[in-house]
Amino acid sequence: MTLRMYAEHKSIALESIFIELAHNRNDENQSRSMGSEEDRTDSIEGTIELKGNLDSGQRQRMLEIASRCFMHRTLSKGVDIRFRNASAFK
Repeated sequence: MTLRMYAEHKSIALESIFIELAHNRNDENQSRSMGSEEDRTDSIEGTIELKGNLDSGQRQRMLEIASRCFMHRTLSKGVDIRFRNASAFK
């Protein structure tokens, strides 16, 4: 979404975007010390394919923008997720 909006704003000839992500969990600390869930680390690696008539500078700038989008910033900082019983709101 962020890349599409940036491309439209800058009149970049972006036709399509394909993003592939892979999630990895590092349980090294867990297996060595029988640590807690907090000892585990997660990593996400991805590739971005930009289709369209973009020069190398535009492609590089799009990658920079991708690393500053709200989703990247949120995941990089960590997320506190909590669930509540839906019946409490009825």
